[in-house]
Amino acid sequence: MWNAVLPDSRGRCLGEDGETDDGRGESDADLVHFLPSGPCCCGHTGPVVDSSWSPDGSTLCTISADQTCRLWGNPDGRCWREVGRPQVHGHDFSCVTFVSNDVYVSGSEEKVLRVFENSLTDERGARVRVKLPALGLSNVVCQDGAGTEEMEKEGATSAEGDFNNAHASITEEDLSQNTLWPEIRKLYGHGNDLHRVTADPKGRFVASSSRAQEPLSAAIIVWDTETWTEVARCAGHDLTVTCMDCMARDDGIDLLATLRDAGAGIPSLFELDACLETHAGIISAWAERAGNQLGAAANTGVAWLDPGAVILSGSLPRQVLEALGQHLQQPARWSSALDSLRLPQVHVSRLGGSAVSVGAALLPIHQLGADAIV
Repeated sequence: MWNAVLPDSRGRCLGEDGETDDGRGESDADLVHFLPSGPCCCGHTGPVVDSSWSPDGSTLCTISADQTCRLWGNPDGRCWREVGRPQVHGHDFSCVTFVSNDVYVSGSEEKVLRVFENSLTDERGARVRVKLPALGLSNVVCQDGAGTEEMEKEGATSAEGDFNNAHASITEEDLSQNTLWPEIRKLYGHGNDLHRVTADPKGRFVASSSRAQEPLSAAIIVWDTETWTEVARCAGHDLTVTCMDCMARDDGIDLLATLRDAGAGIPSLFELDACLETHAGIISAWAERAGNQLGAAANTGVAWLDPGAVILSGSLPRQVLEALGQHLQQPARWSSALDSLRLPQVHVSRLGGSAVSVGAALLPIHQLGADAIV
């Protein structure tokens, strides 16, 4: 799916021919978005059935009916290419999601979710060696103390090579033998073949669904990524849950939870002013993250409504709202697809936190002055 209102107007499209395409957005005076095809990531020999971006955006993970999981990167900034093949399976894949930059979860036509981690090291600090048994489905870590020659005879591999090096020469042999990731967990709970899996943006939870022909099997299972145990089972659907996504919600409640995690003992948003100086760094980082999400929403609103101004208000202190406004004012926040429009000015309401109580019963009307709102 293409998204033409992202700040950089880039997207990535998966095709049933096993290739992934990216493109750059362009627009004419009528805001018609044309996204010409860019470089292709070729390698899969079967339909690509699911994909997931790493949290830092540097790696794309794809799974295919060819029973391989592949990692794609753009280390030199010029060409997307395959940089890893962490999993080769005996069943057709159905779903995959990154949990962190070094952990992902995959599901296939079986009842088990499998968790893989690439940051495991041995007692010498080197990455552990991994092998795929000839009659098995799980990547396993070689036993400590095994000699290199013995491990090679057993088919062990190691991802010690720098496959993200822009100048590295990556061969098919390297990808198939030297980039396996260790499997660290199996998650049991579904009674039917896996269908979808997703992780929340902070990597705290994973949710999964299976194929279902009756309500009992259609339940969504939520897993805690610290203990890899089931923490909830969400029932309600009658048949297979075909799509799931965890949306980040960087609102005041999220800011409150973030400050509490950092040790701030504030019971509600009304006491947030007391943390503005003591936790300034945390609030600034949250404002930048929330500004990214707010920018995506603002791009969509401007494209459809062409407003004269954007006014920020809410229950947050004025100082926090002003920080959000500064992030939103940056040119990089706006899509190049909006170049033909006059970008609106961003203002912060003088009502401050009282806008919530006023807006519950009345509609605040702001008058735009020469330099600010009144």
